[in-house]
Amino acid sequence: MKKSIFTVFSIICTSTWAVELKQIDQTVRLDLGLHQACFTMDHTANSNYSAKDIEKETKMCSINLEISGLCPKLTSTSAGVKVFENNLNLSLNDFNTRFCIANKPVDSKKEIDLKSLGKFKHTMDLTYAQSNLVYYHLSRSLDAGRVPVSVMKTLNPKTHQAVAENAILNLKKLAIPSTKMIYQSWANLQARYKTADPKSRRGFIDDSTGSAVGVMIENIKGDFIYSELDTFPNLKDLSKTPAYRRVFSEQTISNILGTELFQKIAASQIAVQMKDISDMIIMDTILNQIDRYGNIGNIFTWYHVENNELKKTKADYDANNKILLTQKTEMKSKNAVLVKEMVLIDNDAGLIFESEFNKKKYVEHLTHASPRTYSRLLELYKNKDQFKQLLTRSLLVGPQTAQKIEDNLVRVMSILIDRCKSQKLKLDLDRDYLIGLKSAPDVTQCE
Repeated sequence: MKKSIFTVFSIICTSTWAVELKQIDQTVRLDLGLHQACFTMDHTANSNYSAKDIEKETKMCSINLEISGLCPKLTSTSAGVKVFENNLNLSLNDFNTRFCIANKPVDSKKEIDLKSLGKFKHTMDLTYAQSNLVYYHLSRSLDAGRVPVSVMKTLNPKTHQAVAENAILNLKKLAIPSTKMIYQSWANLQARYKTADPKSRRGFIDDSTGSAVGVMIENIKGDFIYSELDTFPNLKDLSKTPAYRRVFSEQTISNILGTELFQKIAASQIAVQMKDISDMIIMDTILNQIDRYGNIGNIFTWYHVENNELKKTKADYDANNKILLTQKTEMKSKNAVLVKEMVLIDNDAGLIFESEFNKKKYVEHLTHASPRTYSRLLELYKNKDQFKQLLTRSLLVGPQTAQKIEDNLVRVMSILIDRCKSQKLKLDLDRDYLIGLKSAPDVTQCE
């Protein structure tokens, strides 16, 4: 007889490592009060983060979770906390009663705009909160795979436990069966807080302070389903999708695009999509992602050329989720192209198990890649010991898990180097080259 999911959850959680915030280094700490600390990477020696990234990190760290509106997440599979502005200064329970007893929190009285500030997630069950952090920092290091900004944050355990209690009450009121994974996830958290054994809370409670430790993740606006991948009939074999076949194709990039698109702004969508998919395969294989299906979002952006430089404008929408007609008119005058940019969302299920992409050997068949991603990955590979230290000492990744990630990095890079040397891997996904703003991609050494 197979073990229940709940039993498997328990085994995973009790075997995890102890969280010790006192071991963190190379980070900047902000304290908002008892049990409220926030940790961000020290960016002084690293220029791979945009000004917007740092601005968002600062904003999320400044959020006081004790006075914010906290709603337990009631959909999907993992117990997480949706964080909202609390303009009415309601208590935790009053906010829950008014806004949270629904799958999608809304103001039923329509008196205020229920503004989302992000999500707080902790490590437990099939969710590894630090995976969000690793994805975020790796994406900036490689300049690849758009990933929401995230910071490490702590919460009063009593508040965290109260949210779990509210979650169970809400799920019962919504008549959600106790067999559902989201129900089991919240019930598991509730049980771990109630037991007298502190070892049951390893992985999400700091040993020294007793604070609940998790990751605050940016709320992505304009996030729509990436339909070319997420609605394809057979997601278990992504190589059958037209979008994936391009990055596995042995054809030259000019043949893939065709003479009508090659080195024209009209090629933007295919050029961006190919790089996004290629980057995703590399990142998900290294970081052992097992839950990518359904967690691929997108943001629409206008691309146009001005003074031989690519300019980008985020699409604006009306109340019916339609792009503003005034913006369409403006962009048409600039010969702009509307491009779907991929966003890798909900990256909680990384690091622990074995990547679905690894099982399918997608890296072994990858034929097109970004020269910039490749060169940055090669640099990371050459400094893998520093990368491992970053994982364990700055992002609180367990030592065994960090070793798995380092091993994956070595294996993936070895495969790519061999394919590059044999000319099976083409480093041709240079967006500016593919839309005519460069004469040729930058030359990248295989090793």
